[in-house]
Amino acid sequence: SYSFCTLLVMSQKRWSMQPTMVGLGGSGGSGDFGVPRRRSGTDPTGYVVVPTDDEHDYYMWQGTGWDDEVLSDSGDEDEAMRPRRGVFRDLESKKMAHRFTPMEEARMAKFESIDYWISNNRLYRDNLEKMKKEGRGTKWIVYALIGLTVGLLSFILMNTIEFLSDKRRTILQDALKDWKSDSDKWVAFSLWAAFSVVCIAVSTGLCGLWPYAAGSGVPDVMAYLNGVMFPKVFNLRTLIGKIISCSLAVAGGLPVGPEGPMIHIGALVGAGLGTGRSRTLGKSSEFFGKYRNPRDHRDFITGGACAGVACAFSAPIGGLLFVVEEMSSFFSKKAMWMAFFSSLMAIITANTLNSKFSGYELRDDLSNRCSESLSWNAQFTILFKANVLENVNLLSVPFTLVLGIFCGLAGALFTFFNIKVVRYRMHKINKSTTTRMLEPLVIILAFVTLSFVFVYSLPCKTKPGGPFDLNYGTNGTGELKFFDAICSNPDKEYHPLGTLAFASADDCVRLLLRRGDPTDRTKGGPLEGSKIFDYDDLALWFLLYAIFACWSAGTYLACGLVVPMLIIGSTMGRIYGLAVVDLMQNLAGEDCNGVDGWVDPGVFALFGAAGFFAGVSRLTFSLCVIMLEITGDLPHLPNIMLCVMVAKTVADSFTHALYHALLELKCVPFLDFDIHLPYLDCYTARDLIKSNPTRPVCLQIKESIGHIMHCLHDTPHNAFPVVAPIPSDAEGAGIYKGTVLRSQLEQLLWFVENVESTNRDATPKLDYDTMTAIREKIFWERLDGLPFKEGLPTDISEKIIDLLPLTNTSGFCVPETFAVSATYTLFRGMGLRHLVVVNNMNSVLGIITRKDLVAHNILKHTIEGNVGSGLTSDDHKLVFGSPLHTHHYAPSGIDSLKLGPTDSYGNRRGSGNFGYNTPTTRAQSMLNISTGVRTQSPSLSDVPGTPTSPKPAGPSIQADQH
Repeated sequence: SYSFCTLLVMSQKRWSMQPTMVGLGGSGGSGDFGVPRRRSGTDPTGYVVVPTDDEHDYYMWQGTGWDDEVLSDSGDEDEAMRPRRGVFRDLESKKMAHRFTPMEEARMAKFESIDYWISNNRLYRDNLEKMKKEGRGTKWIVYALIGLTVGLLSFILMNTIEFLSDKRRTILQDALKDWKSDSDKWVAFSLWAAFSVVCIAVSTGLCGLWPYAAGSGVPDVMAYLNGVMFPKVFNLRTLIGKIISCSLAVAGGLPVGPEGPMIHIGALVGAGLGTGRSRTLGKSSEFFGKYRNPRDHRDFITGGACAGVACAFSAPIGGLLFVVEEMSSFFSKKAMWMAFFSSLMAIITANTLNSKFSGYELRDDLSNRCSESLSWNAQFTILFKANVLENVNLLSVPFTLVLGIFCGLAGALFTFFNIKVVRYRMHKINKSTTTRMLEPLVIILAFVTLSFVFVYSLPCKTKPGGPFDLNYGTNGTGELKFFDAICSNPDKEYHPLGTLAFASADDCVRLLLRRGDPTDRTKGGPLEGSKIFDYDDLALWFLLYAIFACWSAGTYLACGLVVPMLIIGSTMGRIYGLAVVDLMQNLAGEDCNGVDGWVDPGVFALFGAAGFFAGVSRLTFSLCVIMLEITGDLPHLPNIMLCVMVAKTVADSFTHALYHALLELKCVPFLDFDIHLPYLDCYTARDLIKSNPTRPVCLQIKESIGHIMHCLHDTPHNAFPVVAPIPSDAEGAGIYKGTVLRSQLEQLLWFVENVESTNRDATPKLDYDTMTAIREKIFWERLDGLPFKEGLPTDISEKIIDLLPLTNTSGFCVPETFAVSATYTLFRGMGLRHLVVVNNMNSVLGIITRKDLVAHNILKHTIEGNVGSGLTSDDHKLVFGSPLHTHHYAPSGIDSLKLGPTDSYGNRRGSGNFGYNTPTTRAQSMLNISTGVRTQSPSLSDVPGTPTSPKPAGPSIQADQH
């Protein structure tokens, strides 16, 4: 009857059924759950169940292609329930859940989650009792070492880039000095391009040798701190390859930046120093032995990432806020304080070294014994220091608002096209290592060729008046460097586009952010000093750089997108600023003395850089602090905040954030801070595990070794609930006592392999130190997970082991009535890997894992799947909208309340909070609360916009809902 009712509703609603992938049948992906999934046939909800040979069952609607609309004729469905089709698949607002194909869901199943909480079992507690104190005061030393190391590596990376960039620029200028004919300029171009090609070739070659060094690494670190394991991301070879590849990629002239890789480098240092061991080097230190647990490991990685951001932007506070806002999903106050200390040590180290060296050249003569040299002239570096500070004018607010809208649209468009490029690269170019390594070479050749051609196609211009010695030099001398090598009169002329194209990335940002002389704002006066770039120069540079930056992001070398975002945004803001200057000058009239200081293209370039950055990354408060720290422009902070908020809001209406979209492309089960799905409070934890008809794989308190081996061998699960027995006719798998990890059971079996137990019912003599020694042996000898490769001997197989000493009795669990929204918040906020679901008798019903809480799977198991209820969108409106809520029952008082049938534990039968019974109309389900007699309710035709056809069964009214 239920199947008939479902088909009837579908036919009357004219639903166009689509293959929505359902991912891994219920309790997450492989390795993270405790519920096997084996079923075949036809599901009553309309799914076609395709049985497989592994633990993954894929369900597909019988219908059209996977990216068709869920409802072909409904224009009022919630945005989260409408996947896009075809080329517009990636054009999805923040409130729209990303949809995965069955193939992508299979890729998601390969990702493992990581543990954050230490297993609080009896062995761990006994070990703590033996210690006089927990002994974590030395952790501050570890964070200090992380900060010092990250600061040193940042100095090496940035100075290598500066050294190679100066050599690249010198090669071009020296070759153009004797330029007399067209053949001479092509010789200069050949030398300049050859240097770039060599740098990029070596850079991508290192990534071919160490593949995990490719990319920015920011999405990988985000995923790890969110709770997803990425193998070899924190490897020593990856660290070396990342530093060298990034240095060559940026210095080679590719439109990329070092900030993203710097964040990954910081996380790598935190991961390495935090454990104090390396299989690559074959070294280990017992000093760090007590920190080799998942909680401290993740905290050290977080501290290293903070230090990396601090060094990349010279922004220690912004680095900490960046990790808090974008990267880490679980951040305690103590860990935040230690990460702040790590950022402080990193920025002090980097600035101390950078104050005396530039491109590995000494800034001062250390042999001089004067007081200035003795003090080392150490100073903190402001990366893009504003040369002019002006007070904010309220007239700038509306102009900033409009610029924020433009930046949001541009950021969304850039994200959309970059995702399309990356998706094409994944399907076409990445199939072969050769093509992956050739792509960066093609990009750099095209970029330098077009840059050179465009520069020579445009004429030189007369240098504007005004001072230009305002701290914008490449070598710290304060000299603004124009490109004038091809001009007929270098003393009076310069080439605007060549100045941008042949400068380093940092100098390009400084040029775009430069402001005019504040002492004279009259027409034709030094204000023209802010117009060093005209409309045509900026527009051509914007198109050229934006296209190649979008193409370069994600190529097979270590590179980031932060500096390109600043360049694109500041270019767009400067174009907008020129228009504002012309407008205000025209409004000022001939009789006025000029315009105020806020009317400057450099000011709007700053707003544009922040706005475009926000439009791509969707950062907010951390971005505002970073922009403040890298420019020192405190007066314009309100405008920056306004532009950032407007740009983020506009961009959120079109695409997901770039880093989040890249994780979706990799099919990573990333859990965002907020989940924008409707009606989550109307579904419960039981709905998330409802698709699993079998009981979860649990272990009794006392189990035979043979059964443990069987569970580990036949299932990929990484945790097993430990239960006490219950009656066979009762619901659930057993009374929940805790969880035991797969790794702990494997260590136990390795212990049993070498230890003969004489007492069948006794627990082997195993303590925390022995388990630690076994874990170290498995790590260093790279042992397989399970021993007894030649078969388990019968006498060992029948021996019984008490699992209670290994059982984590502090494992998280929730009742089956726990709301999905609260489940999501608890799981993400506490950094969980497994969440056990129990009934009111504390019997295990299933396990919720990370993949169950991905927005796509939540939609599939609740709203879209209509778990056991057949709810349609119109039903949602009737149940949760005004028609039902505003209906008044005539009698008053409660004498009886007729509810649906209950199970043996008193639970209301059915799904979620409701307990659906037989398929009756909603009119039949309305109750007379006073007498218990059903009364006539408003017919469905009385509700505006509701079809008159019968509906599936409505929910029984439960006491708590009343």
